[in-house]
Amino acid sequence: DRDLGIPSIIYMHNVLPTMMGFKSVQYKPLGEPIGQFLAWHQLSFSTGQIGYLFVRSSGYTVSVDGSLVHGGLTLGDISIATHRGVVYLYSTLRKSIYIVTPAGEFKLQTPIGVVLTDIKGLASIGPHLVLYTNDTLVRSSVTDPMDFAPSLSTGAGALAISAQTGNIVTIQSPTQSSAVIFTTGEAIQLTLQA
Repeated sequence: DRDLGIPSIIYMHNVLPTMMGFKSVQYKPLGEPIGQFLAWHQLSFSTGQIGYLFVRSSGYTVSVDGSLVHGGLTLGDISIATHRGVVYLYSTLRKSIYIVTPAGEFKLQTPIGVVLTDIKGLASIGPHLVLYTNDTLVRSSVTDPMDFAPSLSTGAGALAISAQTGNIVTIQSPTQSSAVIFTTGEAIQLTLQA
């Protein structure tokens, strides 16, 4: 009760705060219902299109420019990275890498020089597409994102994160030349040197 100065918790549905208090708002569906989903991810394509991937327990839905594409592929936990304008998806359930197209298609990719058994996810850091395990980063060639065979001339190889506390959970790349590696016990900043 605000008149008595006693804070209280209330539940309101379909309201927005305004200068005059709260006001009821109305909305209308913009398309067909997507249904229940476990997670969603934003997709940024080189064409400038922005899409969304909704992961369900028994499939997925890709929404780009208002059109929906439904698929029956069960993905499980996934990670997504946009690398040089191409959207890559890694499925831990399928142990597979896919390219997601603006048409909502998934194109299976076959990486060279790496076995996907222990891979937890992927990220884009500078010129490299990076796969990660609990404690190691595996970076791709600067010329071919699917070439992970170690090479001094292409820059592909692996880097163990030895000072970490806990296992790697995810990697976020706030700038083109840096990344933050989140583990179960800490966050580690990584910067690429020219």
